[in-house]
Amino acid sequence: MSSSNHQLFSRDRARGAFSIVFHSFAILLLLIYAILDISGSNNFFLYFTNDLLPVPEKSLFVLGFSLTYVTALVICSHSLTIPSYDSFNKIVVISMSCLTLYATVLAISRISLLSRTVFLVELILTTLLLMLYFLLRFRMFPTRIAISDKAPQELFEHKNIEWVKQGAGPTSIQERVDLVAVDDESPVTQITQNSQLSGFFFGIPRISAFVLLEELSGKVKLSSLTASVLSTISPPRAYFLTKRIGELVFVIVLSPLVFVLCLLLGTLIKIDSAGPMLFRQRRTGLNGKEFWITKLRTMTHDLTELPKERFATEADQRITQTGRWIREYRLDELPQFWNVLSGEMSLIGPRPEQPEFVRQFRSSIPLYDIRHTVRPGITGWAQIRYGYASSEEQAREKLEYDLFYIKHMSAWLDFNIVLRTLTTIVLRKGAR
Repeated sequence: MSSSNHQLFSRDRARGAFSIVFHSFAILLLLIYAILDISGSNNFFLYFTNDLLPVPEKSLFVLGFSLTYVTALVICSHSLTIPSYDSFNKIVVISMSCLTLYATVLAISRISLLSRTVFLVELILTTLLLMLYFLLRFRMFPTRIAISDKAPQELFEHKNIEWVKQGAGPTSIQERVDLVAVDDESPVTQITQNSQLSGFFFGIPRISAFVLLEELSGKVKLSSLTASVLSTISPPRAYFLTKRIGELVFVIVLSPLVFVLCLLLGTLIKIDSAGPMLFRQRRTGLNGKEFWITKLRTMTHDLTELPKERFATEADQRITQTGRWIREYRLDELPQFWNVLSGEMSLIGPRPEQPEFVRQFRSSIPLYDIRHTVRPGITGWAQIRYGYASSEEQAREKLEYDLFYIKHMSAWLDFNIVLRTLTTIVLRKGAR
């Protein structure tokens, strides 16, 4: 056995041992908590021997949580081969789905839920334990990916990946890998000559190098764009109607609450500084059409009236005390529910930019107008992944996230954006 293969064998054994120890501890923790919760103030060991083991219904209820954890683990292990942009959100959804399935099985079997509290806590514990496991696994035992040395160089900047570079000539499989990344632009003959890069013939999963780059970064790199990749950046029209109907229902239902909140916040704004409650500004939307966006005023009135457009910056002196607090929780965006209702905006999409900046970026940033093929949003993928852009270079990078959203626009990606938006609001990150 070569030294390289010996190291890989040792690595696999260490990874297996780590997994066994971690999951044994996780299952034990889940079981102990379930027993402690349903035993109440009774002695743990007496309850376990006298009340739990002799009653099959109680035993099955407790053991079901360990089975649910194992099921979620198996599904996550097949879904999370690389530390992608949506790894943690997948764990949340998979954990919720498995616990929901378990609750359904209990209902069909007519086994009563001995404790609803334990069910909720077990869901939280299962999710957190799986997140911790994959976080540690990706760091301690990085995914090994065979890749051509001609692949986009941006790929090699990503952490928690062990890259096994392969040349263009024929090679033999000397090292085990978890995944094979194939360069989309390579001729088929070159790929098949390289036995490592044609690893899918030997049961090794295969992925496009450009798709892998998108999965790791959450954006479509302008520097890596080719004609074949560009042809895939098109918004899915079939999803538009479903998304629009869902948004209208959501906005109409929440409109009374939003109206009351706007009145209360508007009163605080009037008390804090002179000027109107609302602030209106021209923005560029779908198909490049300009419209008026409405926000709660967070800046001093005289400065909001200045004709010169400029980027918002951190510690901006134009922002009032009340306005800074409102911005931290993104409450200044609430009046844009009206823009969503009128069809000018969407709840989720690229943030609308000021016309002056759009004209500037059109001439200096390639493909900038693609972001106008969908409705702009109150929140968006670029907004929660990158934040505010305060220069042309930052606007270029933010566009790469917008392109990713347009290419992969779906209910799943919108769900990811909603979760990250809520996290951003709660943690008060990125406000300006």
